[in-house]
Amino acid sequence: MSLSDITNIRIHKDRRSEILDRNEPLLISNEKRFVLFPIQYNDIYAAYQVISSKFYIPQQFGTETYSLNSLPIGEREIIERILLYWSYYNEQSLIFKMNNDIQIPEARCFFGFQINSQINHRELFSILLRSVNYKHDLMDNKIELLTNLLENESFGGRLITYSAMESICISSLYILKMLLLKSDELKYLIIRIDAVLNDKSEYTKFGAILFRHCINKPNESKFHSIIKQIVEAEIEFLVNIIGSSICSFNQSPLSEFVQFEADKICDLFKFQRIYKGENPFK
Repeated sequence: MSLSDITNIRIHKDRRSEILDRNEPLLISNEKRFVLFPIQYNDIYAAYQVISSKFYIPQQFGTETYSLNSLPIGEREIIERILLYWSYYNEQSLIFKMNNDIQIPEARCFFGFQINSQINHRELFSILLRSVNYKHDLMDNKIELLTNLLENESFGGRLITYSAMESICISSLYILKMLLLKSDELKYLIIRIDAVLNDKSEYTKFGAILFRHCINKPNESKFHSIIKQIVEAEIEFLVNIIGSSICSFNQSPLSEFVQFEADKICDLFKFQRIYKGENPFK
């Protein structure tokens, strides 16, 4: 296939997405609506109220230092890599795109709060990272994939990507939590990880709430295609995180765990499960 053929396919895909998006009520600006109240989308606003009621700042969990010396060197290296990744991980540009696309103020309240929470997350992991001597370079292709999906998919496809981004793409946090549980001296750090995981859970559910208002929903085949791409990228990332470290994790259960998380998204969006597996770490 020539470069011109690929370009033509891309243009056709973009135009098709634009046509599908024209009838989406959440994407249509209402020039007669100047203020938030009265609320017109109660379920969307309720999601904002839930997440805003859980506001926290990283410092409330403490800023004390800690030591990973109680853990084997392989597991210690994994924790260092995960903390490093999440201290610089930045998905704000992706959230800004969702916020700019959706025109209703109820949703923008949620995204505005999420953007602020992203800053809290990065600060929280940066505080944890202060106690770590890290010498790691991490490769992550997920952002490129997610950016491509959020730019080229229809509105329904972008919502699927958004929820998958906030659930499938956080598998490393669950691994971090499992490693911290192995040390009695480090268990107190888990409350920090749980705070981020709880936020991510609300973001995931919010994508499904918005999806209910989507007029041109992708079919099951398209849904599965998006999920499979993100699963593949996350597994590749986790294998890179684990590297050659000697620990209790290997590629097979890692893949099964990511697939298990992916099937939960299938349930949330009311599509058939893809992998039909179980949590290998339970």
